[in-house]
Amino acid sequence: MLCILGSQDPKIVQDFTDGKLFDNCKELLFTPTTLVQGMVSAENEEFKFEENIKPEGKVEDWLNDVEKQMVSSLKKLTKECIYWYSKVNRHEWLKQHLGMCVIASEITWWSWRVEDTFDKVKAGNKKGMKLEFMKE
Repeated sequence: MLCILGSQDPKIVQDFTDGKLFDNCKELLFTPTTLVQGMVSAENEEFKFEENIKPEGKVEDWLNDVEKQMVSSLKKLTKECIYWYSKVNRHEWLKQHLGMCVIASEITWWSWRVEDTFDKVKAGNKKGMKLEFMKE
């Protein structure tokens, strides 16, 4: 951490990103003008932030901004992934989205289907569960 604090070069954080600053973050993506624009995971999946972060001032401050932008961007990407789940071809959908967003979307849609099935059973359709989950 002293290396980061003692350096004027924001790219020095790359030496410490591999799972140390953020979970599963292999590296930060920088623009040519040294703005932080996104992240790359250990699986080499990358995503861009909604807004670039200017690495100026205290390191801990701009790294906190990076974390906020990471959370905000991943939340937006996950919402988009959930939205497109039932609207496009499954193989294309899998290729177009980050793995963690795909997993969250799968869980969300599965939970919705189970809740919907429980509602059908509660409403009197005793075969609701069998009908819903046997068609796969």
